[in-house]
Amino acid sequence: VAVSRAKDSFVVIGDMRLFRRKGRSPSAILGQMLFTDEQNELPDVDGNHRFTRELLLQAERISTLDRHREVLRNALEEARSGQTVLIASPWITMKAVNDDDLAMLVTAAVGQRGAQVWVVVDRELSTQRPEHRGGEALEILRQAGATICAVNNMHNKTLISGPSEITEGSFNWLSAQRQRGDRFVRYEASWRIAGVSAAGAVQSALDEFAKLGVPLYTAVAAEG
Repeated sequence: VAVSRAKDSFVVIGDMRLFRRKGRSPSAILGQMLFTDEQNELPDVDGNHRFTRELLLQAERISTLDRHREVLRNALEEARSGQTVLIASPWITMKAVNDDDLAMLVTAAVGQRGAQVWVVVDRELSTQRPEHRGGEALEILRQAGATICAVNNMHNKTLISGPSEITEGSFNWLSAQRQRGDRFVRYEASWRIAGVSAAGAVQSALDEFAKLGVPLYTAVAAEG
C-alpha cells in the first residue's frame, strides 16, 4: 500500500538481505521492485549498515526450572493477533498445567489477543499414566482455546513463539515437575534462539510437525 501511494519516491532503509526476489508475500513483492534496477540503490548515503549475523540471531542456553517456566509464560503472554504459539510436549500432566496457570494464559492469548495456540502431544505417552490426568488436562486447554493435536511417535520438546523464536531441548513443557526440591525434578537444558536468522529453524520445525499430522497449514489456508 505504501509503495502504490508514494507520489514522488519510496525509500527503504534496512537490511536488504531480508528481502527476497521470489514469492508473493508483501516483502517478496517489495524485494522484486527494489532489485529490478541497480539504480534503485542509493550508495552514497552515510550509514549504509548491514546487521551482523550475531545481531540477527540471539541464542540463550536455558538450564534452570524457573527460566524454562518463564520462557513458556512469556510466549503465551506476548502472543498477539495472527501469531502462533506451538507447545510440543510428549507428556502432559494436570499438575504442570495447573502449576503454571496454563489454561488462564491460553485463554488470554487466544480469547483476548487473537493468537493461535497449538498443543502437540504424543498420542500414546500423553495418556498412558492415569494418575497424570493427561486427557483431562488436554480438555481444559482445549476449552481455554488451544488447538489440541495428538500425533504418533513424537518425542520433541519444542516451544515456538511467533515466526522467529524457537526453544528446544530436554524440558517437557507440559509435564515437567514444577516444585523445586521434588524428587522427580530433573536437570534440563534447552537452547532458545530468536531473531531474523531463527525464522528458518522455526519454518523447518513447523514443516516437520505438519508431516507428523499437525494441520498447521490447513488452518492457515482456511483462515486466509
